Amino acid sequence: LTTESGLDIGHHREHLKKYIGGLREADILVSLFVDPDVDQIRGAHKVETMSVEINTARYADARGDIARRSELQKIVDAARAANKLGMHVSAGHGLDYHNIQDLVAVEGIGRFNIGHSIISRAIFTGLDGAVRDMLKLLER
Repeated sequence: LTTESGLDIGHHREHLKKYIGGLREADILVSLFVDPDVDQIRGAHKVETMSVEINTARYADARGDIARRSELQKIVDAARAANKLGMHVSAGHGLDYHNIQDLVAVEGIGRFNIGHSIISRAIFTGLDGAVRDMLKLLER
């Protein structure tokens, strides 16, 4: 199993700040996996991480246009907040060939983490074909 939700930064603030500081001193980029919540983005900034990965699981699992649009707006708001704070933004969890296109249009997301879907498709198309198909969808 992978993570099912983002890190609760407020709950782990002091612990995170201590370890992130040490990693930054060693010139190691730290990225925190967070839910698409502006308070979590602000928390990530307060513990001095320079990068976040926005959890897209609820967006990927949403059923119906209203639910999906609502989850997409949370991602848009989180990405915007992170960008305003000078953070790098990636997004991932549950992304596939059918739900990636709306996210590609979101300003400020620099990277998408898509693994399971590509590897699953590769069984039928080969890895080269699966990657090329996804790259076409990621063109802005």
